[in-house]
Amino acid sequence: MIRWVKGKIKMKIIKDILDWIWNMKALEGKRSRIAQGALLIFAAISAYQGAITSGELAEIGLYPPLIPGEVMTILSGLSAYFAGKMKKFVKEHKD
Repeated sequence: MIRWVKGKIKMKIIKDILDWIWNMKALEGKRSRIAQGALLIFAAISAYQGAITSGELAEIGLYPPLIPGEVMTILSGLSAYFAGKMKKFVKEHKD
């Protein structure tokens, strides 16, 4: 239970930091492009991970490095964060 609470507190702090960075004036007008770029990078990393875990590569003798599970967990959280920001952006700028 205590680990769960500590994890929730860490996630709250990380989200608050991301929100603070996201709302910086210097990023005004560039936020949607940043979110799109981040989502594209996360998608490419996920596709890489999916491709290297397929059995076909092992059959031909290729063994590219795996991405650690912790990194994939962080990337999935970040992609959800940026997807939420893009969804909010679209709702705010709907014609």
